Amino acid sequence: MLDRIISFLPVRDVVALGETCRFLNNICNSQPTWKRICQRMNPRVKTANWRKAAILNYTKAIYSQPFRGQWHVLTCPVGLSVANGFQRILPTRDHMFVLDYDGTLFLLHIDMAFYNHGVVRWKAVSHYTVLAHKVKDFCGDPKSVSVSFKYLYVLMSQTEGAQEQLLEGQVAPSPAPCDCVELYRQSDGQRVFKLQFHPSMVFKQIALLGEETQRILLLLTEKGQVYSLMLNETQVGQSQSYNIQMVMRKVSQCLTNHVISYLCAGHNTVMYITDLGTLYYEIHSHGVYRNLFGTLQPFGSFDTEMPIAIPLSCKVVLCSISKNHLALADEHGRIFTQGNNRYGQLGTGDRTDRGQPSQVAQMKWPVQIWCGLNHTLILIQERDTRKEIFGCGCGAGGRLPGWARGSPVFVKLHVQVPLCTRYICSTRECLYMVCGYDTEEGTLYRHLPDGHEGPPGTHTGAEETGKTYQNYMSQLLKCSSPREHVAKAKEIVAQMPLQGQQKDFLWEALNVILRASDS
Repeated sequence: MLDRIISFLPVRDVVALGETCRFLNNICNSQPTWKRICQRMNPRVKTANWRKAAILNYTKAIYSQPFRGQWHVLTCPVGLSVANGFQRILPTRDHMFVLDYDGTLFLLHIDMAFYNHGVVRWKAVSHYTVLAHKVKDFCGDPKSVSVSFKYLYVLMSQTEGAQEQLLEGQVAPSPAPCDCVELYRQSDGQRVFKLQFHPSMVFKQIALLGEETQRILLLLTEKGQVYSLMLNETQVGQSQSYNIQMVMRKVSQCLTNHVISYLCAGHNTVMYITDLGTLYYEIHSHGVYRNLFGTLQPFGSFDTEMPIAIPLSCKVVLCSISKNHLALADEHGRIFTQGNNRYGQLGTGDRTDRGQPSQVAQMKWPVQIWCGLNHTLILIQERDTRKEIFGCGCGAGGRLPGWARGSPVFVKLHVQVPLCTRYICSTRECLYMVCGYDTEEGTLYRHLPDGHEGPPGTHTGAEETGKTYQNYMSQLLKCSSPREHVAKAKEIVAQMPLQGQQKDFLWEALNVILRASDS
């Protein structure tokens, strides 16, 4: 009877009860108990790991903070009980595409409310639609700054086959599964086009490049090879069937000893991460090349499809790219940025462009990195298990909450970050946070070897830390008024490797000192 009684407790109480003794730990971690808990929350979930599914569904949520608006949970009146957690989202102006852990893709229809000359105050979901099942990946046009692209590309697996006429006594062969790419209109979610591949071609990720009339669709196979095909979006609505030639990308032809594990597409740029952690990218625009390298001298002399290696000695585990700059994290949790730094979006403390990856001081162990148009956001987990969002670059339009003028260094944003946040993204109007705790997700980073700079809180690299604090003090001495002193001190505190409660206390103490000096 005890395991059945425990199944009626909330998830957080079941986890706490399992930490009291060995007997209750065995009962609280048993599969029958978690199966009852999971089926009570989401009856449609079918899985082998009921504990993981129950915690995912208990912690799943989508939070949004409209710039200059109110922070709230993005809820749906009819409920998303059919979704098994939230794995990834892609927001647009009037819709949001959500992918769960079962491969189901949802289209959320958003009703927007405005105030003060059209500035968004809050967003609410009116209803949702199930677009597709067995979805592996999806993407939109990365060049759409306003995130109002025309078509959504969905990579999915299906089981289809022609049923041939069989003689009496014969058994019908089971149809072979095959992958396909379906195109949906972003405005209403209607399917307009479908690409079907041979059963021998099994893919796991897609990306998009090029203009509307010469769209390049990149497909990453399970074996780590990259293929591409050309597509004209102006002809996808025509009711006709035709073949499209698919060719292997040069990155797979040249790097025969490497296996591509992940690809990240930006504005006429795509980055490839291999299984060894090396990073390569292709640049198809002279403007993007100039932003990333600061020169156009060799652009006309090399093939745009030829991969360019990024000089880093350690493995790359996270990356993000925009039209003007890129950011990445290596296996030791160190963050590097490169590209145009006109608005301070590289977080290096100045506005000087970088033609090579430059390490960002005092920023380590990111959960996720997001590169916007002229700003960069990083989700950091503090040592007290709380999570914070740091940002740098242009602050126009409220894209850096709390820092209207922007910042050339990473500063803590005035955002309420939930504890289980694992994915962030930003548009011109809102900042979105996706929550969900995966019990099987391991750490991405490992400590540096002896003799190198260690993670925050260690005493290695003390000499470099002392120079950093001397630089902070020299910046304080250059301030002329008490208000400038307090503003600079708050900026310095935001960069220090302190716990979240310590930073909040120091910020509030500086505000008290400022109010006392004004009075």
